[in-house]
Amino acid sequence: MPKTQLKHLSSNSYYANLLKEAYAGSDSETMMVMQFLYDSYILSSFDNDFVDEFYLIAQDDIEHHKLLGECIVKLGGDPVYCSSNNVFFNGKNIENDKGIKQIILRGIEIKEKSIITYKILIAKIIEKEIKNLLEIILVDEQKHKEMLKNMLKKYENNT
Repeated sequence: MPKTQLKHLSSNSYYANLLKEAYAGSDSETMMVMQFLYDSYILSSFDNDFVDEFYLIAQDDIEHHKLLGECIVKLGGDPVYCSSNNVFFNGKNIENDKGIKQIILRGIEIKEKSIITYKILIAKIIEKEIKNLLEIILVDEQKHKEMLKNMLKKYENNT
């Protein structure tokens, strides 16, 4: 993921609150980090090549999470683990399917939802630096979705 600088932001509680959805909402980076790490641990019990790919996705999502948290702070917000509607993130947000196909399908669904979230945020936010950050993250999420679709094809071709 290319580095992005957020140098010229001023306090904006509206934008900070909007970003909380991508940061810690139901289809957020917080959820994706936890879900993809959990899934990588479960996948390690199977003999497959998907463990490393899930872990790499989680690492990208950790970077997204960091950038969003820093952006929220620069906008004068507090990066607490809750959505823009003040619904707090907790372990119940993580699904615990154990089958390889179900894990991959869930990953695709999660990435599709996050893509929608980022597109909505990009449409609502005018500030150029934030928009740029969100567009960079969106491209990563689209790449992740394609990776997951390729994993699904590989899995289905080998079963």
